[in-house]
Parts: sequence; structure tokens; C-alpha cells
Amino acid sequence: MLVIKGQAYTSINVKGINITISFDSELIESEDHTFVPMRNIQDWQLQLIRYYTRTELRKYPKGVITDYFSGKFYIVDKITVSNGDEILGLLTVDDDVVLSYSAIKEGLNTIHHEIFHLFLRHKPELQKLFIKDLHSRYEYDPNSIVTSNALYHAGFCSGYFPNPEEDLCEIFACLMLKKPDDYRDYSLIEWFLTKQTKGNSKFLLVKIALVMLFTEKQISSIMNPEYYTTIN
Repeated sequence: MLVIKGQAYTSINVKGINITISFDSELIESEDHTFVPMRNIQDWQLQLIRYYTRTELRKYPKGVITDYFSGKFYIVDKITVSNGDEILGLLTVDDDVVLSYSAIKEGLNTIHHEIFHLFLRHKPELQKLFIKDLHSRYEYDPNSIVTSNALYHAGFCSGYFPNPEEDLCEIFACLMLKKPDDYRDYSLIEWFLTKQTKGNSKFLLVKIALVMLFTEKQISSIMNPEYYTTIN
């Protein structure tokens, strides 16, 4: 067991990015969130964090994240909002990416989700275009309850779409993973390539194409449609 005593944090370096594992909630500033720091972290947990963060961050072209990432990368035990609900991650006003330990061991898409928030913050044109030219054409009901592959046919890639920006971040995160979870028969990129459209899923095709165009033209020319077929 690795027990850190008398320290506020420990850091690991992954692809040139220093990831801070917080043992002190005061390290991170946020008025709307409460952070439960990691306590008595064990060596296998440290290795798990190192393995999964390296696995996901290595997918990005060299220099992409460091070009946009000016804040810090934190991992804490839990993140809660004002009503007591737990969330997996967030991007702070200071461009700090904060992930809960659950986001590492259970939901790797959160890493990419928060990184895309970072891209949108520095390149807001995509969200403006999405809302103005695309989003208003389709029914958008964040209270819809859809499960399994029916999500794709409903025009979404996950069940988390409370607003247009979160929807775009989920699309990018799903594109970065081979399979975002266990209940899908195929990944989002596989679905996109086979064009298995049904119902409102043509809207999803447009959104995927828009995200791909954005990453290729605004983030890195390497992140073109073919890129998403090779990273997994």
C-alpha cells in the first residue's frame, strides 16, 4: 500500500502532461463544486490511473492537448455539485480539468468529454454554428428516456444531452472510444461508417460530421475522419 502522509498531492507525467492526484480539496478552486480528495491511495490505484490516462491521452496528435491546455489536470475521489449529486468531471473557469476516480475506472469517455469542452472554450465557433444552423431544425428533448442502440436512432450517442454543448462533447467522447459502454452492439464510428440510419439518426450523422470537420480544420489536420477509425 502506498500511503501519502503530509502531502497535498502527488503527480504523474503522461504524454508531457502533469496529472495531479489530489489529497487536499483546497488545491482546486470552484464555488459551485465540492471535491473529496483521494485518501490512502494504494499503489494499484496509482498504476490504474497511470495506465488509463496514458492509454487515452496517447490517442491525441502530438502537441494538441498541450497547445490548448493551460490549466492543471486533477484527479480526486469524488466531485459533487450544490444539490449533492456526484459528477464524473468538469472543466473549471481556470481551464483545470478535474476527474473523479470513478471517471478513470468506469467511464473513460469523461476524459475526452472534458477535453472537448476545452477545445470549445478556445474555439467557440462550432457551438455557435451548431445552435444556429443545425440544432434548431430538430426536436431536442433532454428529458427523453432512450436506451441501448435506440440512442443512435433518436439522434444522440449517449443518454447525457442536457444542452447543445454537452451533446457535442458526448459525440466527440464516443468517437474517441472503441465502445463507450457495454450495451452498444457497435461503436459510434462503426455506426457512422455503415450509415445505419433510422428515425432521427440522420441528425446524428450530421453532428458527427460536424465534429470531425471541426477537429480537422480547427484543432489538428491529423484529426480527420480517418483518424477516428485508427485510434482504437
